Amino acid sequence: MSFALVGSARRGLRARRRTSNRRAGAQQNPRPFRSGSLRILILTSEAPPVISGISKTVDLLRRGLEEQGHHVEVLSRDDYPKYMRDEVRISAFALFWPRLRRQLHGYDVVNVHGPVPTISELFLLFVRSVHHHNRPAIVYTHHSDLAIRSWERWCAVYNKLNRLLSKFADVVVVSSHDYHAKIRHATGPEVTVIPWAVEAAPAVSRPPRSSTSVLPRELKVLFVGQLRSYKGVDVLLDAVAGQHGIRLSIVGAGPMLPQITERIARADMPAVQLLGRLSDADLWQVYLEHDVIALPSTTTAEAYGLVLMEGMAAGCVPLASDLPGVREVASHTGLLVAPGNAMALGAAMQRLLGDPALLAELSAKSLERSKTMSVNVMAGAYADTMHGAIAGNMDRRASAAIPARWQHPEQLLDRLADALAVEQVSLSLMSRHTDAAQAHIWRHRQHGFRADAPVARYIARANRPVLISSTAPLPAELRNLLHRPELSSSILVPVRRTRHTVSVLGLSTNSDERAPFGPDHLHIALRVLASSPAGDSR
Repeated sequence: MSFALVGSARRGLRARRRTSNRRAGAQQNPRPFRSGSLRILILTSEAPPVISGISKTVDLLRRGLEEQGHHVEVLSRDDYPKYMRDEVRISAFALFWPRLRRQLHGYDVVNVHGPVPTISELFLLFVRSVHHHNRPAIVYTHHSDLAIRSWERWCAVYNKLNRLLSKFADVVVVSSHDYHAKIRHATGPEVTVIPWAVEAAPAVSRPPRSSTSVLPRELKVLFVGQLRSYKGVDVLLDAVAGQHGIRLSIVGAGPMLPQITERIARADMPAVQLLGRLSDADLWQVYLEHDVIALPSTTTAEAYGLVLMEGMAAGCVPLASDLPGVREVASHTGLLVAPGNAMALGAAMQRLLGDPALLAELSAKSLERSKTMSVNVMAGAYADTMHGAIAGNMDRRASAAIPARWQHPEQLLDRLADALAVEQVSLSLMSRHTDAAQAHIWRHRQHGFRADAPVARYIARANRPVLISSTAPLPAELRNLLHRPELSSSILVPVRRTRHTVSVLGLSTNSDERAPFGPDHLHIALRVLASSPAGDSR
């Protein structure tokens, strides 16, 4: 292997900044993989201004991550042409995959929320075609199983397929231990539990609730959610029909609204009121005015119940169906009933109506528990999970950066630092097929990060070792990339080429650190690269 002796290190090396005008352009400053800000893409079914539990949780996650200094972009089903009719929702996402594929290298991590038929499973499938060097870390958030009445067989097939495809993610996140047990597989990725957060209720307290034996005149029950078949509003109406002392308020809209409105009018149910959609401020006020927040969902399409947590934050007692995930939210401070059992649901309401001491105790416990589910805690847990996923990706990329006989870049960098008595040693891995100047970089005694590496890219194109010293003029192209006056010399060596990537080793000296590198030092570096980890590099 020949090498060129080129000179003039008066200005040293610099990482030239590139300004990207692409929406998915990469951040310009180095971004550590275990700390620091991240560039995150969230791919979800629903996002504001859509009103739904998923939309709200995604918005809270986005807000929490941004408040912690991360840059977050959100893509939802509404960003693509789609067909929607009742529970059937088909997206044209697949047609736009080539565009998104070209943008992926600009993100550190993609957080895919699912299942979102024709989006989430296609992304997990398609992303396998992206070479690992350009592929960000993939964190898949599983909200619930797909469950649509009259489509049970197809939903079972889809859920099985979705679980198989989730193995393509680096990490899977679920909101409950129930789903952790369902999703986790011995040969699959790590599964971590991060409960959804709830905003703190406004600083408006509810009237004090008596815990004496004096019975309340009525129990105020609240339902909040989309009026869809699986939400169990029909079961809730069956439960309150003919009961005395129960007042029900229904907040929300959806395809079942006409049917529910007709039933209330036909059955003459004056204790039931439809409030429609409410602003956040009005919704909090309604929470504060009620005793119980009910979630009578009938299928596993309900897997958490953010409205339960919101009600608890206002002091409401949760009353919910005994479903995976939902039970973890409600069981600690509320009551559970079998899904679809109107009689049991009505009996639970009567129990709370007839036991004011129990009602007051559960209300206080609900309020206290909600304080532990903050947006900051949730966002911090997601950020830690994302950093871990990215670090795992970095380890996988390392195999493309170093000769096969070396186990990890740190092993090689430690040997070179000892052999040449320097601290400034780095290894840069970059794509051979994109114009992006950013590389994955490992430095001696530091975590990996991603940053611009124009000097390393120049060496990769030249495909030969280069010694930069003060003894010879520099090529004009390389001279324009140098701008660190503290460096007195550098050795740059192409290390490994694959079909998709190329890596470059860099060693540097400071003027006050040691004598500048010479040809002998370059030969030592080449001998270390050619040796085995246990061999003698001297």
